Amino acid sequence: MLQIGADTTDITPPVGIWQAGFSSREEPSQGIHIPLYSRAFVFTDGKRCTALSTNDLVGLSRPEILKIRKAAAAQCEGLDESDIMIACTHTHGGPAVSTYLRGQAKDFHYIQRLCGMIADTISEAHKSVQPASPYCAATEVEGFNHNRRNDKQYCDKRLAWLEAKNEAGDLIAGIVNFTAHPTMLTGENYLISGDYAGVLAQELERQLSAPVGMINGCHGNINACPRAHTDYALVEDHGRRLAAETLKLRDALQAVDADRVEVRSRIVELTFGPPRPKALYEQLAADEDQPDFVRDWARDVMEKYPGDPVDGTEQGEVMVISMGPVAIVGIPGHVFAEIGRDIIAALPEKCVFIANHANDYLGYFGTRQGHEEGGYEVEFAYRFNSSFRWALDADTTYRIQDAAIALSE
Repeated sequence: MLQIGADTTDITPPVGIWQAGFSSREEPSQGIHIPLYSRAFVFTDGKRCTALSTNDLVGLSRPEILKIRKAAAAQCEGLDESDIMIACTHTHGGPAVSTYLRGQAKDFHYIQRLCGMIADTISEAHKSVQPASPYCAATEVEGFNHNRRNDKQYCDKRLAWLEAKNEAGDLIAGIVNFTAHPTMLTGENYLISGDYAGVLAQELERQLSAPVGMINGCHGNINACPRAHTDYALVEDHGRRLAAETLKLRDALQAVDADRVEVRSRIVELTFGPPRPKALYEQLAADEDQPDFVRDWARDVMEKYPGDPVDGTEQGEVMVISMGPVAIVGIPGHVFAEIGRDIIAALPEKCVFIANHANDYLGYFGTRQGHEEGGYEVEFAYRFNSSFRWALDADTTYRIQDAAIALSE
């Protein structure tokens, strides 16, 4: 029989910290809309142990992920660093904590403390494991999200739920999976917030009296709708209504036939298309009409990838936690929704949960069609949140997709 444990920690930063997600913000945070949380879920079959950490944050960079993994594993007997998945909801109302981000001041003391709190939450969840039975269900819901690039293109309406009960039938924990950028609150918002995703998880916790984590699906081109700007009541209503739809799923739960925990991962090569001449980066670095973060990006690229033309590849980790028919897929960035659809379609016997911004914060993985159409995600965003020499190309996206499917089979 599986053993499962869970724990929750308040990770709300101090007021005055700078928020992430919108470069238009000109001031630090001024208050708190709702608290932010780190939640941890530990699964073990007595031989293999794994952990999933969900966090009300825009994203965590790889150096911080490795620190958290190391600190957590040191506290948890039988839990290896590589068997820990750390995901973020991608709220744009949370603090600037990814060290990749440009143009946003970061509180490194808070980031250090944050890493410790996330690791400690995993440790507490590990201490609480008990015999448990998992259950899952999925459905589709309307009126909560849309394709932000083109309303006529594909939008992922899937809502999935995973829960665990102890031998007495009491709920130990739950995980909800939905796909939409938590950007209902825009750059006009100066209150720390988990956006709709934070409201969703907290409302489910209130009603179920157990830790509930939210993992965001392939939301690279999907937004929650409508935009609320600074209408906090609208955000709260949105999250509560989505929680109500999640609770309905509990009437359709199916027992998960699993007595083993498996963890698989693959390092995927990240490529960026053809090399560009060094002169192009020199021009961008010297162009005073460009934002400061673009000029900084160009200088960093030349330092990171010396040579002319500028060339080089990177690496990213895809990770899957499996328990019988359940597969929790971790992807290190935000992927276009069509990729999530195709991963799920390729695994018809599985109940798939996809976590974006898992184990890294690498930016957008766009489809071939998305690259052909262009736009912010595939033409510009990488200059804001990476030192990559260019945008990740479509070939990388499909290597990520193939790895996710292969690791889940």
